[in-house]
Amino acid sequence: MISAQNILLVACVALASATQYNLEFEENGSKYNERIIVDKKKGFLLYDVPKHGDIEAAKFLKDFNTRFNVLRDAALKICYIWKMKGDEPTPDSIEDGLKMVQGHFPNNKFLVENDEIFAGPELKEDSLSALIKQFCQGMQKLSIVRKSSKDMEQILKRQIIRKYSGRSKRDTVHHVVEYKPCNAATMVPELEKCNSCNRMDLIKLNCDITYTKYCGYTVRRGMWTADCTKSTSGRHGGFECRLPSHTRATVKCCRLKCPLANKCNNPPPNKKTF
Repeated sequence: MISAQNILLVACVALASATQYNLEFEENGSKYNERIIVDKKKGFLLYDVPKHGDIEAAKFLKDFNTRFNVLRDAALKICYIWKMKGDEPTPDSIEDGLKMVQGHFPNNKFLVENDEIFAGPELKEDSLSALIKQFCQGMQKLSIVRKSSKDMEQILKRQIIRKYSGRSKRDTVHHVVEYKPCNAATMVPELEKCNSCNRMDLIKLNCDITYTKYCGYTVRRGMWTADCTKSTSGRHGGFECRLPSHTRATVKCCRLKCPLANKCNNPPPNKKTF
């Protein structure tokens, strides 16, 4: 059975305005093929990256009409959605770069971009374009949060305490707020232990856990004419770089633990921490 997302992929290629390119890349001695669909008339790019090594298969949609990026993981049934940067390469620029490299990603000189993110709150359907809704049909549509692991630990602990402070120990605990945890099923009993004793202040969070990893390869117009030039808006430490790029995205998640051994039958009064 062909999924709706794969039907979309085939339909994109069938459009007169869309062109498909193949970009061969190499990792750890093995060669792989990334498919790229460029539709300048409709205003989008679509990258289809195969699974390789410990990197999961994913499709990346760039909707230039609404200026949203979408990373779709079919196995997890999740779409991660975020706003484009101001210096996002255009479909024209990407197509020129693909023609220049003639189907082979240049491994001799390229930039490596590492992006660490957390899954944020779910986005409302009416905030998304028809293209993105079709691309992510039947999937969770999550925003992303760019924070350090330590910052996320502090933010989530404050939210947990604020959410459960003053509740009865009989109240049901459902979620670790609005962010996707590493394992919700095992976290609920941990929350219930501390909540039953009115000691949510004891909750321990570890937000440095890798949930899943993705990557993609990008080429663009003007590569090698000037590797990097000084710029106030450049994304690489104040420089604008036109080298090919290998982007690695790591989605992290938080694991929660309550250090108490058991639930409390007769809890003490609430302990105020914030």
